[in-house]
Amino acid sequence: LTTTICIDLLRLENREGLTAAEQVKIRRRVHICVVAAVVLMLLAFRLVGDATSLINAIYVIASYTYGPLLGLFAYSRRNCPEDPCATTSASQKEFAA
Repeated sequence: LTTTICIDLLRLENREGLTAAEQVKIRRRVHICVVAAVVLMLLAFRLVGDATSLINAIYVIASYTYGPLLGLFAYSRRNCPEDPCATTSASQKEFAA
């Protein structure tokens, strides 16, 4: 998570004016925040607790997000004007002939 946040969201590699030491300092702060967020989530699961395990709660949350993601994928595939996987290159056409 720390890498995703630092590279993809904060774009530390592309920022001008940051020295390597400053980038390391930012990465460490981000890592501490990620650890704190995970600990808070674990504590929240512990407080809610109603006889369900943490793994079971994660599966329930994942099931809520899986359906909409699958629907978005199906909708995008249906509305795609052409299938990029179905196209063949000139070399593939020559090989088939």
